[in-house]
Amino acid sequence: MASIGLENLTGILAFVHAAEARSFTAAARQLGMSPSGVSKAIARLEGGYRVRLLHRTSRSVTMTPEGRAFYERCRQILADVEDAEQVLSSAHGTPRGRLRVTIPLSVGRIHLARLLPVFQQRYPDITVEARATDRIVDLVEEGYDVAVRLGTPPDSRLVARQLIGGRFVTCAAPSYLRSHGTPTTLEELESHNCARFVVPSTGVARDWVFRREGTVVTVPVAGNLTFDHAECLVEAACSGTAVIQIGSYVLDEALRSRRLEAILTPFEVESPALWVMYPQNRHLTPRVRAFVDFLVEMAGAGQLGGAAMPSP
Repeated sequence: MASIGLENLTGILAFVHAAEARSFTAAARQLGMSPSGVSKAIARLEGGYRVRLLHRTSRSVTMTPEGRAFYERCRQILADVEDAEQVLSSAHGTPRGRLRVTIPLSVGRIHLARLLPVFQQRYPDITVEARATDRIVDLVEEGYDVAVRLGTPPDSRLVARQLIGGRFVTCAAPSYLRSHGTPTTLEELESHNCARFVVPSTGVARDWVFRREGTVVTVPVAGNLTFDHAECLVEAACSGTAVIQIGSYVLDEALRSRRLEAILTPFEVESPALWVMYPQNRHLTPRVRAFVDFLVEMAGAGQLGGAAMPSP
C-alpha cells in the first residue's frame, strides 16, 4: 500500500476532476496541468494502490466500480478541505472558491447566462463552473455544489428551495392566427397544426394540459413538428408554422415583442416550478449560500421570469 504523499494527493485531485469531467483534457484545464500530467498522476495512483480506477477510451473516461467507491470518499475529503478553507474565508468575510453549478439549457441561456456575470462581479473570489444540460445530473455522484432545476425535486438527498412558479402558455404567431383562426375552445385545437415538445430524458412528446372547471385535463393534439429543445419550438412558432404549448420561462421575450400571442388563457395551468438545490450532506458553505441567496434575490426582482415564491 502506497503511503500518503504529495504525489498521491496530486493523483487524487487529478482523479476526482477527471472522473467528474469524464475527460483528462477538461481535468487538465481545471487544474492548470497538461493532459499527460493528469494521466500520469492517475496512473501513479493506480499503480501505488494496484487497482484500476478509470476505464479509458479514445473519447472519454469512466469510473470502474472500485473507482466509484474511491471517488465518493475522495470527493468528501476534498469537500472537507474546501470547507476548512471557507472557515478562513469567512474570517475575511468574503466567499471564495470553486462553485460547480448545473443549469437547464433554455433557462440557462435565457436567464442565468446574463445573471452569472452579475454574481461574479459581486463575488469576484468565487470561480463558477456552470454546465448547461437538460440531463438530470446526480449532484452527489458527479460532485456538483448546486443545481437549478425545473420540476419537483426527486432526490431526498437534496435541500431544495423553490424560486419561481410558471405556467404552460399556449400560443402562436399573429400570422398563423390570421391564416388559420384563433381557437377559443379546447376542442378547436383538433383542427390546428400543434407542434409538440419532446422531453429529452424520455423521448416522449409532452401532453398538452389545461384547467377546465377547476380540473386539469389532457387534450390530445397533433401536428407535423416536434422538438426536444424549448427555444427551437418557440422559434418555429414565431415563423408562423404552428401552435405550441410551452413553459412561460422561455416565452417572455417572444410574448413581449408580440412575435407570439397567447391564446386559450382562461384554461392555463401551472407548469413545473424552478428550484435551486444542493446536497444536504454537504455543509452550506459561504459560496453556496451566496449563490442561493443571489438566485432568490433575482427571482424576487423578476429576473428569472415567472412568479417569485414568497420567502419562507
